[in-house]
Amino acid sequence: MTTQIELIKKDKGIAPLEEVLKYRNENVPHRFKKHFAVSDEVADEVFVEMLKWLWMCAITVELNRLGKIDFKIGVIRGLPIIDHMWHNFILHTVAYEEFCDKYFSNFIHHLPTSKAEDDYRILSSDKFGGEVIDFYHNQHSLTFDLLGEETCNKWFVEYDQKYPKERLDELMRPLTYKYTISEKSN
Repeated sequence: MTTQIELIKKDKGIAPLEEVLKYRNENVPHRFKKHFAVSDEVADEVFVEMLKWLWMCAITVELNRLGKIDFKIGVIRGLPIIDHMWHNFILHTVAYEEFCDKYFSNFIHHLPTSKAEDDYRILSSDKFGGEVIDFYHNQHSLTFDLLGEETCNKWFVEYDQKYPKERLDELMRPLTYKYTISEKSN
């Protein structure tokens, strides 16, 4: 039996995850390392996790369009390091546009939280805590369903512990920093 996800992928030209995960662009992890003090291995791993994130975004857009879900996904705990990699990829505009067209037949826009959404979250966090819990639950469930337990654990447990905002701030290089070849093996 064909699943809803299989129909979406076929109908909308979204490549299978396995195909998306074969994509490489050495310039994106390289630029990421210029801005964050991480090893080549970490940069390459986060790049692969970003590919999963983008695939999930493409599927989620279609699930929402078809009325199968009624929530947006967002960069929640554990995901900021992936979001930073995505920012680096977007800055390689030609490569990013070609990637989206090839694998998703659609441009995956990065939509930061609006001022109104931020204001609502701040004002309603105490009053509407259940909505926040639902948001996290929905995203965790969708991640688990689409990408599996291993990815769910990596993003929301391992990355949440390894790369909280404070740690990312520590890893961020100063704007005046000059990347050197000798650091390539970090």
